[in-house]
Amino acid sequence: MLTTHKLHKATTCSQLVLKFRSLLAPLPAQNEFSPNVNRVSKRWFHPHFVLKHNVESENDFMFSIVRRPWVEVLTDSNDRVNNEEEFSKLLDRDWRSSNASDIVSAFKRAKQFCFNNNVPISDERFNKLVDGLMDHCDKLKYEDIIDLMQCLSEYPPCESYKSRNMHDVFSCLDDVCCWKMQNWSMDQLLTVADLWYKFNLAKIGDFIYLLLNRKASKAHHLTKDQLVRVFFFFNVCRKKSVDFNYECAVENKIKEMNIDEMAVVAIGYFKTRSKFRSLSIMQTMIEEVLTNSKSVHEISLTAILKILRYSSSYKMATQICKLVNTLYHEIDRLSDMACLHLMLLAASFQMFHEKMIQKGAAKLGRNIDKIRSKDIERLLYVLTMFDYKPNIEPDIFKAAYEEILSDKRLWEVVKYPRIFLTSLYHLSIRDVYSYHWMNKIFDEEYIKENFGKGAKNVPRLLYCLDVSARIDCPDYKGKRLSPNLAYKAAKWNTCYTPTHGKKSRSLIDQFHLETIETVKGIVQNDELLFIEHVIPSFPRADIILCKDKLTDNFVEPVGFQRYIFGDVMIPHHDDNLKWYAIVVIGPDHVVRDTSMPLAAFTKKLKQLQKIGYNPVPVTWREFMPLPQSERKRYISANLR
Repeated sequence: MLTTHKLHKATTCSQLVLKFRSLLAPLPAQNEFSPNVNRVSKRWFHPHFVLKHNVESENDFMFSIVRRPWVEVLTDSNDRVNNEEEFSKLLDRDWRSSNASDIVSAFKRAKQFCFNNNVPISDERFNKLVDGLMDHCDKLKYEDIIDLMQCLSEYPPCESYKSRNMHDVFSCLDDVCCWKMQNWSMDQLLTVADLWYKFNLAKIGDFIYLLLNRKASKAHHLTKDQLVRVFFFFNVCRKKSVDFNYECAVENKIKEMNIDEMAVVAIGYFKTRSKFRSLSIMQTMIEEVLTNSKSVHEISLTAILKILRYSSSYKMATQICKLVNTLYHEIDRLSDMACLHLMLLAASFQMFHEKMIQKGAAKLGRNIDKIRSKDIERLLYVLTMFDYKPNIEPDIFKAAYEEILSDKRLWEVVKYPRIFLTSLYHLSIRDVYSYHWMNKIFDEEYIKENFGKGAKNVPRLLYCLDVSARIDCPDYKGKRLSPNLAYKAAKWNTCYTPTHGKKSRSLIDQFHLETIETVKGIVQNDELLFIEHVIPSFPRADIILCKDKLTDNFVEPVGFQRYIFGDVMIPHHDDNLKWYAIVVIGPDHVVRDTSMPLAAFTKKLKQLQKIGYNPVPVTWREFMPLPQSERKRYISANLR
């Protein structure tokens, strides 16, 4: 079990880090549970230490699929500004008394000089020209807007869209585009949208949002190319979910699209958190990937894998299995992200493909210092879901542990606390704990700062980590959730035991009830059952039985009066007593097409054994098809 972490002392230079100075402080010199904390020389703690990724931009690749080449061509003014004197003379005029065409021409004349001398429009010398533009923006024609936006997209960038002049130009152009859009054709609208993307302001303004909103009712009139371009702007805008009218249009046009165009549609859905409701769209995408598996671009493939996972339906399981089996052979040529999302897709269907996971983990493990903490967390999710340890060197869990807790990742720890917490939880399933960071994240001030005040806002995984630490780390002396907070968090993170009086019950509730009734039939006395959350990090209560070894009869469970809800309930120790914990495991918690529990429940069974119970797993797949008489025999066989 790994229990220490070599944390470098960091000195901060940003408000973000100062906000979490207690988090970043090194452990006290005398610390029982982490005695060997190495200290090195101070380093400035700054976002520039975040890992750089030399990968192709997803948006730029998608834009290369949908853009119109002629939009890239701008006719420059023949009367260019050549020196500082001409530049100042051009801008130092009363542009408010000019006209829209001359103002656009002035921006075009100054462009090359500004590009050569790194002069953005936030320079105060542009004040008069920008004032003139604001006065005359409503008189701009469609051609003027096209010229002006393309011209401005080639100026040196300002620090922010809120910079002087930049905000005025951006807001007035956004307004005029919104005013005039009803007079433009769909191709013209999309051309302007292309330029907003080039201008790097597509996500901020209102124009693209209004375009997507107003054209939804006419989506069936769009051509295939127009429809694909619309979905690119869903991806860029991310303010609006995909209207069902657009999905109907996609369903009609999907067979006309190539695989890259399908990827644009897929990323539009994924980035707006919209799910496909049409199975035929997903089936067509899968067929296209299977046909082009050896040549599909890794960014296109990643986009399609993302939306297939996000829109996953059990009805697609057979096709997804075929897809995973096919793409497994392409892992060597695919990017790290494509491999990761292939693994995640299989995991979303609880599909354990050992060779694919082994190969994908080896590929990601080689580059673990280059991928984001978010992606390390996802890799850990897949590996721990199936309780699988790849046969690779160095050990993938040790490498992930050292990487996410390394000095260079501190900025990501501070900025993405939930991702960091989730990584620690996944590692705990493999009995890998960082005592140092547990001491930090169980601090109430840290919890309030990152997740909110009150037990309702305590993340479930933080509570699970706290419970696991109580069982697996008896030598841990650091902070834990306070008893009051743990009690309330347990209330929020557990389910009520189902009863017969409740009219509406889920399938898992019915399964739980039928298991309880079967156990009652075995022991013949309701008082011999104790149904409670003995490990409260799991939502379903367990059925506790106690057997007297001398008589081989079940007896009433005793000793639980000393516990309150939310405690880890260790059974009363008596050499003459044998304790059983019957654990119901639903269909969502086993490997697909097997009765093998997923890692979280495998961990629970080990923890039950560790605190003194004999765990008896009851799985949906084995239990529910049996007749009543066979169900009793099925459970009784494990109560000996």
